[in-house]
Amino acid sequence: MKFSNIGLVTNDVLTLRAFYKNVFGGTANGDELHSTLESGNISFSFSNAANLKKIPSFNYVSNEDKIMICFNVTDANAEYKRLLSLGTNMLNEPVTQPWGACSFQFKDTDGNIIYFRSVPPNEIALYEEISMNAHPAIRTQTYDGWILRFCNGFTNRANSVNMLAPSTIVLEEKIKFCEDIYSSQNLASVFKITPLSENIDALLESKGYEIITPTNLMTMTLKTQNIKSEVVISDKITSEWHEDFFRLSEITDVMKKETDKIIHSNIINKKLYASISENGKCIAAGMCVVEREYVGLYDIVTDKNFRGKGLGFDICAALLNNSMQLGAKHAYIQVVAENTPAVALYKKLGFENCYQYWYRVKGNYRVM
Repeated sequence: MKFSNIGLVTNDVLTLRAFYKNVFGGTANGDELHSTLESGNISFSFSNAANLKKIPSFNYVSNEDKIMICFNVTDANAEYKRLLSLGTNMLNEPVTQPWGACSFQFKDTDGNIIYFRSVPPNEIALYEEISMNAHPAIRTQTYDGWILRFCNGFTNRANSVNMLAPSTIVLEEKIKFCEDIYSSQNLASVFKITPLSENIDALLESKGYEIITPTNLMTMTLKTQNIKSEVVISDKITSEWHEDFFRLSEITDVMKKETDKIIHSNIINKKLYASISENGKCIAAGMCVVEREYVGLYDIVTDKNFRGKGLGFDICAALLNNSMQLGAKHAYIQVVAENTPAVALYKKLGFENCYQYWYRVKGNYRVM
Protein backbone atom coordinates (compact mmCIF):
# COMPACT_ATOMS: atom_id res chain seq x y z
CA MET A 1 0.00 0.00 0.00
CA LYS A 2 1.33 3.45 -0.94
CA PHE A 3 0.12 6.97 -0.32
CA SER A 4 -1.10 8.62 -3.53
CA ASN A 5 -2.42 12.14 -2.94
CA ILE A 6 -4.68 14.40 -0.88
CA GLY A 7 -8.05 15.19 -2.44
CA LEU A 8 -9.88 18.31 -1.30
CA VAL A 9 -13.58 18.91 -1.95
CA THR A 10 -14.61 22.56 -2.06
CA ASN A 11 -17.13 25.06 -3.39
CA ASP A 12 -14.29 27.30 -4.63
CA VAL A 13 -11.61 25.24 -6.36
CA LEU A 14 -9.41 28.07 -7.62
CA THR A 15 -9.26 29.96 -4.31
CA LEU A 16 -8.35 26.83 -2.36
CA ARG A 17 -5.76 25.84 -4.96
CA ALA A 18 -4.21 29.31 -4.78
CA PHE A 19 -3.90 28.97 -0.99
CA TYR A 20 -2.05 25.66 -1.24
CA LYS A 21 0.15 26.95 -4.06
CA ASN A 22 1.21 29.88 -1.88
CA VAL A 23 2.08 27.45 0.91
CA PHE A 24 3.76 24.65 -1.05
CA GLY A 25 4.66 26.19 -4.42
CA GLY A 26 4.62 23.82 -7.37
CA THR A 27 2.73 23.62 -10.65
CA ALA A 28 -1.05 24.12 -10.77
CA ASN A 29 -3.37 23.02 -13.55
CA GLY A 30 -7.07 22.64 -14.19
CA ASP A 31 -10.18 24.78 -13.94
CA GLU A 32 -12.94 25.71 -11.51
CA LEU A 33 -14.35 22.16 -11.59
CA HIS A 34 -11.20 20.12 -11.05
CA SER A 35 -7.60 21.20 -10.50
CA THR A 36 -4.32 19.68 -9.42
CA LEU A 37 -1.18 20.92 -7.71
CA GLU A 38 2.14 19.08 -7.97
CA SER A 39 4.88 20.17 -5.57
CA GLY A 40 7.86 17.83 -5.52
CA ASN A 41 6.55 14.48 -4.31
CA ILE A 42 3.35 16.03 -2.91
CA SER A 43 0.15 15.86 -4.96
CA PHE A 44 -3.14 17.63 -4.31
CA SER A 45 -6.40 17.46 -6.23
CA PHE A 46 -9.23 19.97 -5.85
CA SER A 47 -12.78 19.03 -6.84
CA ASN A 48 -15.90 21.15 -7.03
CA ALA A 49 -18.40 19.59 -4.61
CA ALA A 50 -21.50 20.04 -6.79
CA ASN A 51 -19.74 18.66 -9.87
CA LEU A 52 -18.26 15.71 -7.96
CA LYS A 53 -21.71 14.57 -6.85
CA LYS A 54 -22.70 14.15 -10.50
CA ILE A 55 -20.16 11.32 -10.85
CA PRO A 56 -21.95 8.05 -9.92
CA SER A 57 -19.07 6.64 -7.84
CA PHE A 58 -18.90 9.88 -5.81
CA ASN A 59 -22.61 10.60 -5.31
CA TYR A 60 -22.22 10.02 -1.56
CA VAL A 61 -20.27 13.29 -1.12
CA SER A 62 -22.07 15.65 1.27
CA ASN A 63 -21.56 19.30 2.19
CA GLU A 64 -19.57 18.18 5.24
CA ASP A 65 -17.04 16.15 3.23
CA LYS A 66 -13.94 18.25 2.67
CA ILE A 67 -10.96 15.91 2.46
CA MET A 68 -10.14 12.64 0.71
CA ILE A 69 -6.94 10.70 1.47
CA CYS A 70 -5.94 8.52 -1.49
CA PHE A 71 -3.88 5.31 -1.48
CA ASN A 72 -2.77 2.83 -4.13
CA VAL A 73 -3.28 -0.77 -2.99
CA THR A 74 -2.42 -4.13 -4.51
CA ASP A 75 -5.99 -5.46 -4.74
CA ALA A 76 -8.93 -3.10 -4.15
CA ASN A 77 -11.47 -5.94 -4.12
CA ALA A 78 -9.56 -7.85 -1.44
CA GLU A 79 -9.12 -4.69 0.63
CA TYR A 80 -12.86 -3.99 0.34
CA LYS A 81 -13.74 -7.44 1.71
CA ARG A 82 -11.19 -7.11 4.52
CA LEU A 83 -12.46 -3.69 5.61
CA LEU A 84 -16.08 -4.77 5.29
CA SER A 85 -15.42 -7.64 7.70
CA LEU A 86 -14.06 -5.11 10.20
CA GLY A 87 -17.32 -3.15 10.16
CA THR A 88 -15.79 -0.19 8.29
CA ASN A 89 -18.17 2.55 7.14
CA MET A 90 -18.09 1.77 3.41
CA LEU A 91 -19.35 4.43 1.00
CA ASN A 92 -19.55 2.30 -2.13
CA GLU A 93 -18.55 -1.03 -3.61
CA PRO A 94 -15.45 -1.34 -5.80
CA VAL A 95 -15.91 0.24 -9.24
CA THR A 96 -13.71 -0.77 -12.20
CA GLN A 97 -12.90 1.99 -14.68
CA PRO A 98 -12.61 1.39 -18.47
CA TRP A 99 -8.79 1.44 -18.25
CA GLY A 100 -8.75 -1.26 -15.55
CA ALA A 101 -8.27 0.69 -12.31
CA CYS A 102 -10.54 -0.45 -9.48
CA SER A 103 -11.46 1.84 -6.58
CA PHE A 104 -13.78 2.35 -3.63
CA GLN A 105 -14.18 4.80 -0.77
CA PHE A 106 -14.89 4.55 2.96
CA LYS A 107 -14.82 6.78 6.04
CA ASP A 108 -12.61 6.70 9.11
CA THR A 109 -13.96 7.17 12.64
CA ASP A 110 -13.78 10.96 12.30
CA GLY A 111 -15.71 10.96 9.03
CA ASN A 112 -12.77 11.59 6.69
CA ILE A 113 -13.03 9.90 3.27
CA ILE A 114 -10.37 7.31 2.39
CA TYR A 115 -9.92 6.34 -1.28
CA PHE A 116 -8.39 2.96 -2.18
CA ARG A 117 -7.38 2.22 -5.77
CA SER A 118 -5.62 -0.69 -7.50
CA VAL A 119 -4.59 -1.75 -10.96
CA PRO A 120 -4.90 -5.49 -11.71
CA PRO A 121 -1.60 -7.31 -12.39
CA ASN A 122 -2.70 -8.29 -15.91
CA GLU A 123 -3.23 -4.59 -16.69
CA ILE A 124 0.25 -3.74 -15.39
CA ALA A 125 1.75 -6.61 -17.42
CA LEU A 126 -0.04 -5.28 -20.51
CA TYR A 127 1.46 -1.79 -20.12
CA GLU A 128 4.89 -3.26 -19.42
CA GLU A 129 4.70 -5.39 -22.57
CA ILE A 130 3.49 -2.70 -24.95
CA SER A 131 5.87 -0.07 -23.56
CA MET A 132 8.82 -2.41 -24.17
CA ASN A 133 7.59 -3.00 -27.72
CA ALA A 134 7.28 0.75 -28.25
CA HIS A 135 10.87 1.35 -27.08
CA PRO A 136 12.67 -1.78 -28.29
CA ALA A 137 16.16 -2.67 -27.16
CA ILE A 138 18.81 -3.67 -29.67
CA ARG A 139 19.12 -7.10 -28.01
CA THR A 140 16.99 -8.99 -25.51
CA GLN A 141 17.30 -12.23 -23.59
CA THR A 142 14.56 -14.04 -21.66
CA TYR A 143 15.43 -15.68 -18.35
CA ASP A 144 12.86 -17.44 -16.14
CA GLY A 145 10.12 -14.83 -16.63
CA TRP A 146 12.56 -11.90 -16.78
CA ILE A 147 13.37 -9.85 -19.89
CA LEU A 148 16.99 -8.65 -20.04
CA ARG A 149 17.37 -5.68 -22.39
CA PHE A 150 20.61 -4.34 -23.89
CA CYS A 151 20.97 -1.11 -25.88
CA ASN A 152 24.50 0.32 -25.64
CA GLY A 153 23.67 1.79 -22.23
CA PHE A 154 21.26 4.32 -23.81
CA THR A 155 18.18 4.84 -21.56
CA ASN A 156 17.26 2.78 -18.53
CA ARG A 157 14.14 1.55 -20.33
CA ALA A 158 16.22 -0.30 -22.93
CA ASN A 159 19.05 -1.39 -20.59
CA SER A 160 17.44 -3.09 -17.64
CA VAL A 161 16.05 -6.30 -16.20
CA ASN A 162 12.26 -6.37 -16.52
CA MET A 163 10.31 -8.87 -14.42
CA LEU A 164 6.99 -9.95 -15.93
CA ALA A 165 6.36 -13.39 -14.41
CA PRO A 166 6.96 -15.16 -11.07
CA SER A 167 10.39 -16.76 -10.63
CA THR A 168 11.05 -20.48 -10.40
CA ILE A 169 14.77 -19.96 -9.71
CA VAL A 170 16.13 -18.65 -6.40
CA LEU A 171 16.18 -14.83 -6.59
CA GLU A 172 19.78 -14.44 -5.39
CA GLU A 173 20.91 -16.82 -8.13
CA LYS A 174 18.99 -14.82 -10.72
CA ILE A 175 20.43 -11.50 -9.55
CA LYS A 176 23.98 -12.94 -9.80
CA PHE A 177 23.24 -14.23 -13.32
CA CYS A 178 22.03 -10.76 -14.41
CA GLU A 179 25.02 -9.03 -12.86
CA ASP A 180 27.40 -11.35 -14.69
CA ILE A 181 25.75 -11.05 -18.10
CA TYR A 182 25.49 -7.23 -17.95
CA SER A 183 29.10 -7.03 -16.78
CA SER A 184 30.14 -9.16 -19.78
CA GLN A 185 28.59 -6.46 -21.99
CA ASN A 186 30.40 -3.66 -20.09
CA LEU A 187 27.05 -2.48 -18.74
CA ALA A 188 25.83 -1.85 -15.20
CA SER A 189 23.06 -4.05 -13.82
CA VAL A 190 19.81 -2.08 -13.71
CA PHE A 191 16.63 -3.65 -12.30
CA LYS A 192 13.23 -2.18 -13.09
CA ILE A 193 10.85 -2.48 -10.13
CA THR A 194 7.10 -2.41 -10.81
CA PRO A 195 4.15 -3.66 -8.74
CA LEU A 196 4.81 -7.01 -10.47
CA SER A 197 8.31 -7.27 -8.97
CA GLU A 198 8.20 -5.57 -5.59
CA ASN A 199 9.09 -8.86 -3.87
CA ILE A 200 12.68 -8.41 -5.05
CA ASP A 201 13.00 -4.73 -4.11
CA ALA A 202 14.07 -5.26 -0.48
CA LEU A 203 16.57 -7.93 -1.53
CA LEU A 204 18.20 -5.58 -4.03
CA GLU A 205 18.34 -2.83 -1.41
CA SER A 206 20.13 -5.21 0.98
CA LYS A 207 22.72 -5.79 -1.76
CA GLY A 208 23.47 -2.08 -2.07
CA TYR A 209 21.16 -1.19 -4.96
CA GLU A 210 19.69 2.30 -4.73
CA ILE A 211 16.49 3.73 -6.18
CA ILE A 212 16.72 6.17 -9.11
CA THR A 213 14.12 7.94 -11.27
CA PRO A 214 10.76 6.96 -9.72
CA THR A 215 8.42 7.14 -12.71
CA ASN A 216 4.65 7.33 -13.06
CA LEU A 217 2.87 5.36 -15.74
CA MET A 218 -0.22 7.45 -16.45
CA THR A 219 -3.26 6.36 -18.46
CA MET A 220 -6.43 7.78 -19.93
CA THR A 221 -9.39 6.88 -22.14
CA LEU A 222 -9.02 8.77 -25.41
CA LYS A 223 -11.17 11.76 -26.24
CA THR A 224 -10.90 14.44 -28.92
CA GLN A 225 -8.56 17.23 -27.81
CA ASN A 226 -8.63 20.87 -28.91
CA ILE A 227 -5.47 22.09 -30.64
CA LYS A 228 -4.37 25.70 -31.19
CA SER A 229 -1.12 25.16 -33.13
CA GLU A 230 -0.54 23.87 -36.64
CA VAL A 231 0.87 20.40 -36.07
CA VAL A 232 2.39 18.36 -38.90
CA ILE A 233 1.75 14.60 -38.55
CA SER A 234 3.48 11.82 -40.48
CA ASP A 235 3.37 8.04 -40.20
CA LYS A 236 7.03 7.84 -41.21
CA ILE A 237 10.14 9.15 -39.51
CA THR A 238 12.46 11.39 -41.52
CA SER A 239 16.08 12.30 -40.96
CA GLU A 240 14.92 15.90 -40.51
CA TRP A 241 12.55 14.93 -37.69
CA HIS A 242 15.29 12.97 -35.97
CA GLU A 243 17.85 15.76 -36.24
CA ASP A 244 15.27 18.25 -34.92
CA PHE A 245 14.56 15.91 -32.00
CA PHE A 246 18.28 15.62 -31.19
CA ARG A 247 18.66 19.41 -31.30
CA LEU A 248 15.62 20.06 -29.11
CA SER A 249 16.69 17.35 -26.65
CA GLU A 250 20.30 18.62 -26.70
CA ILE A 251 21.60 15.16 -27.65
CA THR A 252 25.04 15.56 -29.26
CA ASP A 253 26.76 12.24 -28.49
CA VAL A 254 27.22 10.25 -31.72
CA MET A 255 26.65 6.86 -30.03
CA LYS A 256 23.40 8.07 -28.46
CA LYS A 257 22.18 9.37 -31.81
CA GLU A 258 22.97 6.16 -33.65
CA THR A 259 21.42 4.03 -30.90
CA ASP A 260 18.24 6.09 -30.92
CA LYS A 261 17.97 5.68 -34.69
CA ILE A 262 18.25 1.91 -34.28
CA ILE A 263 15.53 1.96 -31.59
CA HIS A 264 13.14 3.78 -33.92
CA SER A 265 13.95 1.49 -36.85
CA ASN A 266 13.14 -1.53 -34.66
CA ILE A 267 9.61 -0.36 -33.81
CA ILE A 268 7.27 -2.78 -35.56
CA ASN A 269 3.89 -1.34 -34.56
CA LYS A 270 2.13 1.67 -36.07
CA LYS A 271 3.71 4.99 -35.20
CA LEU A 272 3.14 8.69 -35.78
CA TYR A 273 5.58 11.59 -35.71
CA ALA A 274 4.55 15.18 -34.93
CA SER A 275 6.24 18.56 -35.18
CA ILE A 276 5.46 22.27 -34.85
CA SER A 277 7.55 24.83 -36.72
CA GLU A 278 7.96 28.58 -36.67
CA ASN A 279 9.68 30.46 -39.50
CA GLY A 280 10.77 27.14 -40.97
CA LYS A 281 12.41 25.87 -37.77
CA CYS A 282 11.04 23.02 -35.67
CA ILE A 283 10.25 24.19 -32.13
CA ALA A 284 8.39 21.16 -30.75
CA ALA A 285 8.25 17.45 -31.59
CA GLY A 286 6.99 14.11 -30.38
CA MET A 287 5.93 10.66 -31.48
CA CYS A 288 3.60 7.85 -30.50
CA VAL A 289 3.31 4.11 -30.97
CA VAL A 290 -0.01 2.27 -31.34
CA GLU A 291 -0.37 -1.37 -30.35
CA ARG A 292 -3.70 -3.14 -30.02
CA GLU A 293 -6.04 -0.42 -28.69
CA TYR A 294 -3.34 1.49 -26.80
CA VAL A 295 -1.20 4.45 -27.79
CA GLY A 296 1.97 5.47 -25.97
CA LEU A 297 3.44 8.97 -26.15
CA TYR A 298 7.22 9.24 -26.47
CA ASP A 299 9.97 11.80 -27.14
CA ILE A 300 7.82 14.83 -26.32
CA VAL A 301 10.10 17.87 -26.40
CA THR A 302 9.80 21.64 -26.85
CA ASP A 303 12.47 24.21 -27.64
CA LYS A 304 13.51 25.71 -24.29
CA ASN A 305 12.85 29.20 -25.68
CA PHE A 306 9.22 28.34 -26.47
CA ARG A 307 8.17 26.47 -23.34
CA GLY A 308 5.07 27.52 -21.45
CA LYS A 309 3.17 28.36 -24.64
CA GLY A 310 1.12 25.16 -24.87
CA LEU A 311 3.17 23.58 -27.67
CA GLY A 312 3.78 20.37 -25.74
CA PHE A 313 0.04 20.06 -25.15
CA ASP A 314 -0.68 20.51 -28.85
CA ILE A 315 1.94 17.93 -29.90
CA CYS A 316 0.43 15.38 -27.50
CA ALA A 317 -3.15 16.28 -28.42
CA ALA A 318 -2.48 15.94 -32.15
CA LEU A 319 -0.85 12.55 -31.68
CA LEU A 320 -3.69 11.31 -29.49
CA ASN A 321 -6.36 12.56 -31.91
CA ASN A 322 -4.69 10.93 -34.90
CA SER A 323 -4.02 7.68 -33.02
CA MET A 324 -7.78 7.14 -32.72
CA GLN A 325 -7.87 6.82 -36.52
CA LEU A 326 -5.44 3.90 -36.10
CA GLY A 327 -7.77 2.15 -33.66
CA ALA A 328 -6.46 3.44 -30.33
CA LYS A 329 -8.95 3.80 -27.49
CA HIS A 330 -6.63 4.22 -24.50
CA ALA A 331 -3.37 6.10 -23.97
CA TYR A 332 -0.39 5.82 -21.65
CA ILE A 333 2.66 7.92 -20.87
CA GLN A 334 5.73 7.29 -18.70
CA VAL A 335 6.96 10.39 -16.87
CA VAL A 336 9.56 10.87 -14.14
CA ALA A 337 7.64 11.67 -10.94
CA GLU A 338 9.80 14.71 -10.12
CA ASN A 339 9.18 16.30 -13.53
CA THR A 340 6.29 18.39 -12.22
CA PRO A 341 5.77 20.49 -15.40
CA ALA A 342 5.41 17.32 -17.49
CA VAL A 343 3.13 15.65 -14.94
CA ALA A 344 0.94 18.75 -14.94
CA LEU A 345 0.82 18.77 -18.76
CA TYR A 346 -0.32 15.16 -18.94
CA LYS A 347 -2.94 15.67 -16.24
CA LYS A 348 -4.27 18.60 -18.25
CA LEU A 349 -4.67 16.24 -21.20
CA GLY A 350 -6.66 13.88 -18.97
CA PHE A 351 -4.05 11.36 -17.83
CA GLU A 352 -4.23 9.90 -14.32
CA ASN A 353 -1.61 7.94 -12.37
CA CYS A 354 -1.96 4.20 -12.93
CA TYR A 355 1.11 2.84 -11.11
CA GLN A 356 4.68 3.81 -10.29
CA TYR A 357 7.95 2.07 -11.07
CA TRP A 358 11.60 2.82 -10.41
CA TYR A 359 15.06 1.43 -11.12
CA ARG A 360 17.56 -0.10 -8.70
CA VAL A 361 21.25 0.52 -9.46
CA LYS A 362 24.57 0.28 -7.62
CA GLY A 363 27.09 2.98 -6.85
CA ASN A 364 27.26 6.18 -8.86
CA TYR A 365 25.60 4.72 -11.98
CA ARG A 366 23.36 7.06 -13.91
CA VAL A 367 21.75 6.58 -17.29
CA MET A 368 23.54 7.88 -20.39
